[in-house]
Amino acid sequence: EVFEGARGAGCRTLVLSYEGFPSLRPAEVEAMVRDLSTRAERVVGVVYCRHPLSFAPSEISQRARSGVTTAVFTSAPPLLPFKSYLPKFVSAFGLPNMVARDVDRRALADGNVIADVLGLLPVSPTLRRDAPAITPPSSISLSTEAVRIAERLATLGDEGQPMAQAFRPHLQRFLMDIEGAPIRLSDEEKAFLLAESEPHLAYLSE
Repeated sequence: EVFEGARGAGCRTLVLSYEGFPSLRPAEVEAMVRDLSTRAERVVGVVYCRHPLSFAPSEISQRARSGVTTAVFTSAPPLLPFKSYLPKFVSAFGLPNMVARDVDRRALADGNVIADVLGLLPVSPTLRRDAPAITPPSSISLSTEAVRIAERLATLGDEGQPMAQAFRPHLQRFLMDIEGAPIRLSDEEKAFLLAESEPHLAYLSE
């Protein structure tokens, strides 16, 4: 239906964006790219890679919103395992059809991710100029105080069970309205995350 609608609207470039793409199995990625290749002249994979010390506060905020642990020192620390999931996309798309971008304001077009994405697409100058001003509320990190409150609320379910579902959606706005200091990592947390990320950062530099 998506492709039929795009074709009917005279669409020449279709963008598919989904947070769940990294969770796909290699065979599923291969099948997706094969299917897309039968419908388009060229299929390109675009990956935005964020430095672990920049990503961690954002991930901690997202976990707090979901009512799950925000602890850094866990078996699943808040980092992006590039080496674990990028190879399947490189294999499916082919390296010449992969575009990797650094999520760093100094490297992005106009210092904005949305503007940078639009810069890769054949869109009108008006859209490219106006769209970056739209920042989805879900992309704004919670304050340190909001995270602490979320952590406490998450323990108030029956028999100490996390209230994950209760955080979606009616507590979201409550948490976002709590003002306070930005999330900051301790020196120990930074050192831990950098050590855990080392093989993944090395993969990106290859």
